[in-house]
This record gives sequence, structure tokens and C-alpha cells, in this order.
Amino acid sequence: MRQGRREPTYLPPEEWAKAGAWLEALWRDRNRSTGLSKRAVLVGIEYEGGTNRLNDYFNGKRPPKPKTLRKLCKTLGASYVEAVARYGYYREFMAFLDSLVWLGEQWLEEDNARGGTLRPDKKPASRLQSLRDLGLIYWKGQPITRDILRDETFLNRYFVGVWNEPEHEVIQVQYAPIEFKPGATVTLALDPSAAVKQEIVVAPASSTPTALPKPIALAIMLAVLVFPRRGDLYEDEAPDYQRRLYLASGAMIEEADDCRSQTRTGRPKLPNPLLRRTLEALDDTTRYFDARRVVAAEHIMAWADQLCNPFTHYARLAAFRHWSEAGSRVSTVTGYGQMPQRRKAELPSIEALTTYS
Repeated sequence: MRQGRREPTYLPPEEWAKAGAWLEALWRDRNRSTGLSKRAVLVGIEYEGGTNRLNDYFNGKRPPKPKTLRKLCKTLGASYVEAVARYGYYREFMAFLDSLVWLGEQWLEEDNARGGTLRPDKKPASRLQSLRDLGLIYWKGQPITRDILRDETFLNRYFVGVWNEPEHEVIQVQYAPIEFKPGATVTLALDPSAAVKQEIVVAPASSTPTALPKPIALAIMLAVLVFPRRGDLYEDEAPDYQRRLYLASGAMIEEADDCRSQTRTGRPKLPNPLLRRTLEALDDTTRYFDARRVVAAEHIMAWADQLCNPFTHYARLAAFRHWSEAGSRVSTVTGYGQMPQRRKAELPSIEALTTYS
């Protein structure tokens, strides 16, 4: 990771004006509704100079540093989470994700909840690592049932994402039995031309639920929305949903930061290794910014898959109409590229994802 002085934002200077225009629009709305003056904004950020500094922020000549931006958001009644994303403060954003996962892990401990993933040596994994393959499958020490998935106490702290797959046709291939002889080497080559029988059968409709603590579900949802892979095509409603999610997620992120600061001294210098690699990709100035962002997306999606592969799958199905797939062709596109057409998921209710007690 780049050492020495860090730039306040990863956005290139030509992008600062867009973020500044958003900030100015917030001020103009407050000015019209409450009479909030530029001088009053400067008082809110504890700046004693003239209004040129604020105008520079609005015009994109300079970006406010995170500490100043947090104060600006408080004065303007804006979402600091959205401001962080708009200004490209990805170190702050990674810290948000890291704290949300930390808070979700505390809930797992409090509720004696875990998933079923084992370590490579087949021993139980940590509660957080146990979520990777299936999500949550034990709550209060007992296996989760369909009744628990509808239980209000459970749903107060856990979110259940569901994707649906309608009835569809699949090709069923049958091969000749393989005779095993002691000491012989057997090579399996699943060549369709060697099949004894091929037929088209109808697979029934199905639904696949995955449950997670709300902070971890929120972290994955934010990561998916902010870091699309190259070629991913958003659903039309995703950008507006993203903005509303920024507003709603602030309280949970603030609680995660507050609780974490009370239980340990400071924050670790580096977050999860895959989040660190995300930042390293963004730091690589040998590439132009948009290229860095899509390289970073591969690392952060690996981080999300490591947390809970099926929930990340659900979140991507909900956010994107089409997924990218490197090297595919029109005539050879696989099911991976077709999933958003076959597997359906709705963007989660923001209230259900962020509200708890």
C-alpha cells in the first residue's frame, strides 16, 4: 500500500466538481427552507475565514477532508455515508464495512448463532467464518427452521435474502457406469458425445433463502452497489435505491463505530486483507481511475463471497440486470451470464435491512 501522505480522496480532480455540485445543492435546499447562510455553514465546520473556502468546495477546486465533510453533512442534514461515496473516500468506506462486519459478529456471539462452514481441517470455524457457504443455520444454539425465519424476534436482528428460480428446462445427461479396478487410474471426461442418454427435463420452481445479521447483510449490499464489476448492468431502480440506503445506513454504521471504539483501543491499522487489496488496487496510479475501480471491485467481491457466498449472489441478482463474464461469447454464454434472467431477486426492503432494536 502506498506510504507517506495520503490524498483525501481517490477521485481524480475532474470528478471533484460533481461532488461539489451535490454539496452545493444540499446547501441551497437548506437555504431556501431554513435560511441557512454560507457563514452559518462555516460556523458549523468551525472555520473562521471567508466564504471562499466553501465556494471552493462547491466549485470542485478542492475537496473537503473527511473530518470537515462529516461536519458539513451534520450542518446540512446530509448522509455522511453518501458523501463518502460521492467524494471517493474509499478508506472511510472500507472502515464502514469493517465496522459493520464487526458489529454483526458481536450479534452472532450474543445470540449463539452461526453457520455451517467448517475449516479445511473439518473443525468448527469461527462464527463469522462459519457463514461463508450457507449463511446462518443455527440461532440460539438450535437449527433454523421455516418458523424461525418468520419469527419477529429473529427478524429484528437478522435479514433473510431470497432468490427465486421459476420452473425451467434442463438437459439431463446419463453416462455409462464406470468399472473401477484396484490400482487402476481412472480419468473422468464428461464429453456429451459419450453420453448413453440425453433428455430435457423440467426442473421445478424453487426459492433459496439466506440469513445474515443485518450489519453484515448491509455491508455486503453496500459493497455490491458501490463496486460493480466491469460489464455489470444495474437495474433501473438501483441508483435511487442506493441513495436511500446511504441515508438509512448511517445510524447502524455510527453504532458500529461507537461500540467498537468502546471495546478496543483504536482501529486496526489495516482491515481485512481483501479490503486492503481493494485499497491497493485503488492506489495504483499506473491505471486511470475507472480501471482501478473495476479492479478493486474484484477484490471486494471476493471479500463479500468470503463472508457469505449465497448472500452476495442474492445481492448481485437484486442489483444487476446482467452480470459480466470474462471471455464469454454469444454462442457459448454460460449460466453465469444468464443468472439474472433465470434467477430473480428483489432489492431488499431498506427498512427491513437497517431497522432493529
